[in-house]
Order: sequence, then C-alpha cells, then structure tokens
Amino acid sequence: MLGTIKSNERIAPNFWAYEFTSVSSSDIPTLSPLFTYLLPWLQKTRDQFGYGIQPTSFYRNAIDNFRVGGSNKSAHLKAFAVDFKIPDLDNLKDKQKAVYEFLCSLPGIRCAWYKESQFFHIDCGTLLEPETYGAWKEIRNA
Repeated sequence: MLGTIKSNERIAPNFWAYEFTSVSSSDIPTLSPLFTYLLPWLQKTRDQFGYGIQPTSFYRNAIDNFRVGGSNKSAHLKAFAVDFKIPDLDNLKDKQKAVYEFLCSLPGIRCAWYKESQFFHIDCGTLLEPETYGAWKEIRNA
C-alpha cells in the first residue's frame, strides 16, 4: 500500500501539502510525481527568483477536470502537472517571461505560460509517458 502525506505537512522549504490538495483529495500519495519532478522544479523556480509561488491546480479527478475545461488527456488527471501563479508578478510581463524562460531551461519539463490569466503550467508527462505526452513549450494568450 502506498503511503500518503497529510495536508498539514511541510513538503519542501517553501511549500505545504495543502497547497497541492483539492476538494476531491486531501492527501497526496508519497510516490506521486509531485515529489520526484514537480516540487523540485517549483522549489528551483522559487529559489532562482525569490518570489512566492501559489499552486492553483495539481491533481484533478475527471469531474474536476471537465468542470475547468481540461483536456481528456490532461496531465493533471495523472498528477503529472501543476498550474501556478506568482502573485508578486501580476501585470509584470517581462518578469513573467523570465520565469517562463527559466522553466523552459529545466530538463524534461513541459511548460506553458498563459499571459492574460498570468499563470504557468508545468508537467512531467514527457518523462513518464512519452508515448502519450509529446514535448512542448508554449506561450498562450488565454
């Protein structure tokens, strides 16, 4: 049986487990890609820029994914993805672009920057299921 992390546990120097839980799940499996890939990438981004990171979406069940308009092949459905905002950078597109370029430099990452809604998406789908998730990096005006 897999272990779980309770939502009130610190999981990295700047992150608590509750930041990655949702209404559909209050615990995180310890073997989740969050711990192997996503959290280290988020922590590196935090360390590089010094800005607080606010995760907005991690694992989604099919109902939650449909509700937010996610793709039926969304990496969020397998806990392979995190969406996040950096509140200190609201309306600072040049600094957001620097974060996006840094994310793109991390090996194995798939990432997107949603310029208008000012959030980022990262996932490890290419590393874990390359036949399902192709490599991409993009800027969207959504």
